[in-house]
Amino acid sequence: MKTRIISIAVSFFLSFLSAGLLAVSLPANEIAWLAWIALVPLLITISGRRVVSGFLLSYLCGIISSAVIYDWIFAAPGYQLPHHVILALIVGLYTGIFGLIYGYVCNRWHSAAALVCAPFIWVSMEYIRSNVSFLSLPFPVLGHSQYQHLQIIQAAAITGGYGISFLIVMVNAAIAGAALMLVSKAKPPEYLNCQSPSKRSVWLLFCIVFILLGVTFVYGKTVLSRPAGGKKIRISVIQGNIDKEMKRDTRKYAGDIMRRYTQLTHAALKENPDLVVWPEAATPGLVLKNLSLQQELVSLIKKADRHFLIGSSEYPKFSDEPFDKNKFGNTALFFSPSGRLLGQHLKMFLIPFGEYIPYEDTIPWPEFIVPKENRARDVPGNEFTIFELGGAKFGVVI
Repeated sequence: MKTRIISIAVSFFLSFLSAGLLAVSLPANEIAWLAWIALVPLLITISGRRVVSGFLLSYLCGIISSAVIYDWIFAAPGYQLPHHVILALIVGLYTGIFGLIYGYVCNRWHSAAALVCAPFIWVSMEYIRSNVSFLSLPFPVLGHSQYQHLQIIQAAAITGGYGISFLIVMVNAAIAGAALMLVSKAKPPEYLNCQSPSKRSVWLLFCIVFILLGVTFVYGKTVLSRPAGGKKIRISVIQGNIDKEMKRDTRKYAGDIMRRYTQLTHAALKENPDLVVWPEAATPGLVLKNLSLQQELVSLIKKADRHFLIGSSEYPKFSDEPFDKNKFGNTALFFSPSGRLLGQHLKMFLIPFGEYIPYEDTIPWPEFIVPKENRARDVPGNEFTIFELGGAKFGVVI
């Protein structure tokens, strides 16, 4: 009985440990190197256990890590603890399914096979989480942890972020395999109920890791060593850091917001940029419908004599839905130096329950999830927009 209690306690500890390591390795904590070992405790504790135990331990890991990773959403108006619990339970499920499949492979074949399959299973779960209807949540994938390591992330140009995630999980699997092998050789106590891979399997895992890492680093170094070609375009990015309370009451603080961005723009113009970029939803109102705001903005653009890309909220230019003055879209507006609107891009993929209500006419969502006074009003765009400046084409990610 005592051995069983200790075994459960150790399993929970290792699951909690992986959850913590995953959470702090990703933005905004950004201790990136921890991502390369974050899954090792979890892989060790679920190797050789029953499939259900592997699922529950992994699910626990996923719930805790999700609760920490997504705590920034509390800054959104109306987002409360019940919503956060639901989010963690849903997102954590993907880590649970990872443990379920891993445990099945481990019990059906062997831990060596499960360790080799681990990166395939993990990346599959990341892809499904990022694309599953209105519950899709593409941020973050494990590969995002390495965004500051330029030599590593060059491979993402070919594989996407999923390729970097694959590499990270493969490294975790190799380290976990080595740890399991060493523990088995040391005649571990009964409460460490782990299934050890063979020495040959561990060497194979490390050979795969060294090949993948070698190819990644060589490719990254090659890409970074190439001289930048083509015409250079100087871009100034403005970040006003406007307090959320001010953004909620734009009628009261519109003047303060515009003064802040105007001052920052004048400071940025000293660097002689070709393009000035304001952040998402920067303007205190609908530029294309608020004549005084539009005139103020156009005046600033003309004086600056530069192209501007400005985040705003506007009525959709094209929409299949009937016009509704209470509905508008998250927009990027592209202006010429003369103040003429050259184009606009409307955000295409909206955040469920924050920017739109999924299946609003079909599913009677309970009020604690969708308060009646807090109905979403955003309209999605229906096309990708390409802007052009000095022969260079670019798009906007919102």
